Amino acid sequence: MNNELLSYSLEFNRLRLNLLVDMDSSVSETLDYRPSSGQGFVFVIGEIWLLLPEDSVLIVDRLNAGNLLVTLNELERQLFKPLINADDLVPVGGWAPAVQDYWRKIDEECATEEDEHRYDRLAKCLLVEGLGGRIGVYEHKGVPIVEVSTPSKHQALRIARNVWSEFDPVAIRTRLRQLCDELQRAVATRIRLLKG
Repeated sequence: MNNELLSYSLEFNRLRLNLLVDMDSSVSETLDYRPSSGQGFVFVIGEIWLLLPEDSVLIVDRLNAGNLLVTLNELERQLFKPLINADDLVPVGGWAPAVQDYWRKIDEECATEEDEHRYDRLAKCLLVEGLGGRIGVYEHKGVPIVEVSTPSKHQALRIARNVWSEFDPVAIRTRLRQLCDELQRAVATRIRLLKG
């Protein structure tokens, strides 16, 4: 196999995530894990990248993403819920630095009970966390905000990046549904072609 990679994007108003899908591994994993009655089952192997004007940053690597299709479905499901109101919790763009500060305090063993309560609220905003970073959503003054940051608590030595954007939850849910459908079709088509 030639390890074909397909790229899909998820665009918010001011930031873009790129999903890099390994088609050959996805076909292989789908065939390996498909239940006997699971004709519609698809296992997608891929990564989530933050695309910046000056750089691309890995947020979730393929080894820790699990089934990317499940991750995307979970993102869509989370966006159907009311977003956490962060007006009294953090300023816009302040979610990721607050999470990072909490983990710093944990590492330095100086977190207080107040820090723990605050983190409980911050954690409810988390959508995805990988070895490279995290993605969270919340509402600030009635405006939905997505925030993507690196590094995660797992790679604290990397250069910190934090970007945020307003977004339309309906448009993003629609795009997530389209992505899931496209990925399922692409892998299923490849399997049909292999079986000839």
